[in-house]
Amino acid sequence: MGSPTTSLADEVMGRGALAGVVAACDGRTQQSQIQNLLEVLGAYRYPESVRVLLLYVAYQVGRGQIERITGRRIASDILYIVRNGGSDVDELLRRYFGALKWSYTAITRGRFYGVCRVVSRLRPSVEEIVKAILGIQ
Repeated sequence: MGSPTTSLADEVMGRGALAGVVAACDGRTQQSQIQNLLEVLGAYRYPESVRVLLLYVAYQVGRGQIERITGRRIASDILYIVRNGGSDVDELLRRYFGALKWSYTAITRGRFYGVCRVVSRLRPSVEEIVKAILGIQ
């Protein structure tokens, strides 16, 4: 397995960071759910990891533990990674969920909820999201 292309890896991390913002701003998704996603990912290898992650997201949305908009974004992003990741799906999923956790934690632990006012205007760009979280122009 090679290393994912820089542009795809950057896009995946941007998508993950944006998913973390959406999760932090949705008012329902808890830190434990983000951690559980990482644990599920670590317990399985592709392609089984994708099936288990998608089922887990749907299950947690159904239980009300993950907000539907967040669950839809995560599931959509997982499917995007599968369609575009080739032999690098596992690595890209790790990058995605790592970025998701970091942006979620930056907002919730740092109480940077001002980013929630602009979440609908954010693009999946790590740089743009970090600037929005930290209030950098």
